[in-house]
Amino acid sequence: MNPQAIEEKEALESYMIPDKETSRFNRVNKPLHYNVSGIECIEAIRATLGPKGFQAYCKGNVMKYLWRYEYKNGIEDLRKAEVYLSWMIKSIEDNTT
Repeated sequence: MNPQAIEEKEALESYMIPDKETSRFNRVNKPLHYNVSGIECIEAIRATLGPKGFQAYCKGNVMKYLWRYEYKNGIEDLRKAEVYLSWMIKSIEDNTT
């Protein structure tokens, strides 16, 4: 198995939140299936929606993952809610004058 295939396999199996400095794919913070030609889907969404729209998008996803965590993916969904909340907070901080 080549190194990229090994990394992708590990990424798909990973449920741990990686160190913020790493760029490895991860099911919660950096899913492999949301990266096309080096462009992260979340960055395209952020650019398209603008700050207020992106914050609303994040809020909706936090609500979704909190709503379903007991019935679907448990801790993984709580981690996803945490990621969206952190993106929302950062967007608010970055766009407050």
